[in-house]
Amino acid sequence: MEKTPKQIVSEMGSRLLQSSHPNKGSLVKSLREAATTLSQIEQPLVTETVSKKQALKLLEAELKPLKKSIIKHDLLKNR
Repeated sequence: MEKTPKQIVSEMGSRLLQSSHPNKGSLVKSLREAATTLSQIEQPLVTETVSKKQALKLLEAELKPLKKSIIKHDLLKNR
């Protein structure tokens, strides 16, 4: 069974989170792959507000490992 883009991004974030000091090359490669995969995630076409909130919570949960790895490796600093 093929993995969904959400699953791929979630697993990638988990892998980055587990590595203590990834080298620059692998980090850049992973982030580029994440950016490409994120562009493939479709927005839910839901008209009910409650359903939209549920769909966004699910998406946020799947992106949490990637967000944590970005924070862990201080990738938000301006250099």
